[in-house]
Amino acid sequence: LLAERAVPTLFDNLGPGEVLRAWVACCATGEEAYSVAMLLAEHLRARGQTRPIKIFATDLDAKALETARKGVYPRRVIEAIGEARAAAFCQFSAHDCVMSPHLRDDIVFAVHNLLRDPPFLGMDLVVCRNFLIYLNADVQAKVLSLFAHALRPGGFLLLGPAETIGAAQPFFATVDKRWRLYQRKA
Repeated sequence: LLAERAVPTLFDNLGPGEVLRAWVACCATGEEAYSVAMLLAEHLRARGQTRPIKIFATDLDAKALETARKGVYPRRVIEAIGEARAAAFCQFSAHDCVMSPHLRDDIVFAVHNLLRDPPFLGMDLVVCRNFLIYLNADVQAKVLSLFAHALRPGGFLLLGPAETIGAAQPFFATVDKRWRLYQRKA
């Protein structure tokens, strides 16, 4: 859904030389951050373009972020991305898969408390899946307001399948209700 409905618009809306900026909040061990990096790289390759990309992948768990920084995952987990994508972005050993260095170079992994620390700003894309479900309605509204503040107008927000934008509705237009993809209004 991101590749079809959001990524082309994100790149179309950037000016010459502008960096595409994405934030994967509550990234845990980093799989989603690498998936986003793959989608963005694939899109640029399909367009025959190069452009700087910066992905901020954050979590409160420093140990999980160490795993993410290494970019080494069990082979069985990575097989889910498909052979073509794995061949393009991974190096394999007997039991593990290592994310390619050019993907890792686009991602900054950082400890960040979403409920206490200020948001990253000027984002084109925010991905936060399956975190809001653990929060009460007031705290969800606060976090969604932070995401609205973090996103540039026209930027996209992707939530988990059981999450909605609720009280943040005035900030977002629904792109795909089923898959929880929203676009920041001007």
